[in-house]
Amino acid sequence: LDNARKSMIYAKALYPEEYRQLDDDLDRMHEQLSSLFSTIKDSKNKLDTINDIFEEMDYVNKLMKEIEESRSAISNLELKKANIEVGVKEKESEFQELVNGPEYSRAKELEKEIEHLKSQKFSVASDIDRMFTPVSKALSRMQKQDDNKMYSLSPEKRSMVDTLVNDPVSAMEFDLEPLYNELIQRIEDGSLGLKDKKKEKTLEQLERLKSTNELSDLCEKMRSFDSKIEELENELDQMSVYNQKKRIETDIGKKQTNLKSVQEDIENATSHLHHLEQKLEDTKQELDSNVNSAFEQNIEIKYN
Repeated sequence: LDNARKSMIYAKALYPEEYRQLDDDLDRMHEQLSSLFSTIKDSKNKLDTINDIFEEMDYVNKLMKEIEESRSAISNLELKKANIEVGVKEKESEFQELVNGPEYSRAKELEKEIEHLKSQKFSVASDIDRMFTPVSKALSRMQKQDDNKMYSLSPEKRSMVDTLVNDPVSAMEFDLEPLYNELIQRIEDGSLGLKDKKKEKTLEQLERLKSTNELSDLCEKMRSFDSKIEELENELDQMSVYNQKKRIETDIGKKQTNLKSVQEDIENATSHLHHLEQKLEDTKQELDSNVNSAFEQNIEIKYN
């Protein structure tokens, strides 16, 4: 490197004019090469921009096609929604016609009467329960002693005691007289361990159960209510109006669910359409900019 530098110094000293000319020529060559490289680079950038333009044009066409398909889908969904709404209105009209008809009115009357009878039956059942409340402690002790093998009840009386303890109304089908007598005997002999005051009240109630018709009258009322309720329920079951009502309500429910689903589809499709339209607008602006840049003039692009 030092020898080369020395040779250049000698050449410059020996041939100053020639060396200056050579140096100028090299500067011009460098400028021309720089200009050439700049031209090549500009051309390449322009070609790249043109390639981008073609890609953007394809993308614009794709977006426009997707937008057209999206609008068509929304239109079909709107038509489907309108048809469902018509169907819902028809079913609601059918429902109103049904519930305003005489058969439905009779069915509602039957329902109301059945509920009233059930309420009365419940009141009677409560009265029966209360009649056995004073003897419940004696019954519970008898049951416990039987469970603990301290005293053995016959299978029939065991069933009576269990039923009276848990559901007195259900024990009305039994002949309770033998159980009353056994209870009285065991209370009087003290084997149930009741205190005097409780023993007295329990014996009084057992005598009342044995000697009056209160319980049998209540049981007769229960049977009368059961019979009337069964009669009215059979009449109600034979009426087709309730099945029709249930079918119409089911149809309306299905249509409303379907309507909600279609409405959600419309909202989603509309949101997607707005997204596509925004992307199209952004792509068009970018395409316009690239075209003007590539051809160095304002060019208006016509979109179909």
